[in-house]
Amino acid sequence: MCAKQMRPFPKDKSTVNLVSSYMSQIARIPLLSAEDERRLAEGLVQAELDFWTFALAIPRGLRTAAEVFEADVEEISKLGSALKRAQKELSRMPKRRALDSLAWHCRAEDPDRLFFNQVVLRLSVSATGKHADPFESNLKKKDREALIAKFDDVVARRNRFVAANLRLVVSVARDFHHHNLSILDLVQKGNMGLIRAVHRFDPRMGFRFSTYAHWWIRQAIERAILNRGSTIRVPVHVHDARRAISRAAKSLQIELDRKPTHEEVAAKVGTSAEKVEHVLTGIPKDPFSLDDTLGKGGEGAALMDVIPDDNARGPDDAAIAAIDGDRALQFLKDFSDMERDIMVRRYGLEGNPLETLESIGQSYNLSRERIRQIQARTLTRLREMFEPTTAAS
Repeated sequence: MCAKQMRPFPKDKSTVNLVSSYMSQIARIPLLSAEDERRLAEGLVQAELDFWTFALAIPRGLRTAAEVFEADVEEISKLGSALKRAQKELSRMPKRRALDSLAWHCRAEDPDRLFFNQVVLRLSVSATGKHADPFESNLKKKDREALIAKFDDVVARRNRFVAANLRLVVSVARDFHHHNLSILDLVQKGNMGLIRAVHRFDPRMGFRFSTYAHWWIRQAIERAILNRGSTIRVPVHVHDARRAISRAAKSLQIELDRKPTHEEVAAKVGTSAEKVEHVLTGIPKDPFSLDDTLGKGGEGAALMDVIPDDNARGPDDAAIAAIDGDRALQFLKDFSDMERDIMVRRYGLEGNPLETLESIGQSYNLSRERIRQIQARTLTRLREMFEPTTAAS
């Protein structure tokens, strides 16, 4: 059987030299047999479970895990509750069984191993005495060393898994070399997909890792191309929806021998007709110029003249500006510190420069929309307080 002929890389000399160097390095890494792959995958799962079991058992480990997982309350609120309950229940059930159960739960709820890294960082930092608080003083040096050893074991197993499959990434990346990213950029993005595949692979699924990883590698590369391919970035899920809807529309047109309606396309895709219409007609593929005119023959207002400016001062801003600065600050004393700070920064009170909703939101780690809601609520209350004083005067 003839080997599959691989597409050549671009002929740019600097790129060829870098790619050749990279290929020669990864070619020296031995590939895994099916049995080696299964054994390594099972060993990685067990090493991660051993890490979690140990981390949860040492002083402050359970509390640290609960704090880290509860940082994203919406995603893992169930796990946070389970960890809190475990703090009370460990004395009522065999400790090892409880820790094993929680270790499985922690690993399952952290598919990309983000919380795994945060837990080891917090516990190892506290053990060194840096930024420590009184609750962390009982974390012993031997616990830290054992924790780091288990962490290093997990990382070493992951790295071996990743290294043995780097050639798979290059193979997938070759299929995309004609796009607007260099082959090295494509390989880099594909490697990120490979790492995610290693994190999420379950050897109990019964098939080879390469079969599972191929999808993750391809997805990472496709998303990188989509993010770089347009003047205006359209979210990847919109591209996916547009592609699925277009494919369904073409299939129906062949089947019906006519252009299908939005309702027919929606029924085939399994979505609403409104979404089909929005994806096909409401999201332009090409950007508009702000200098484009709205009338025919180049006449009429420019597009930029009719687009609202979210940062412009509106009627509510004028209402605040009409209130004497000292009086506004006096009213704001009855509000929370956060509400007062937002109003002071948003409207330039106390001699401060005007700030946008986005910049204020970043300082509070809140969205622009959430800051706007707090501002609107505060404005309503201010207006109610100001009107009686205006009527009295």
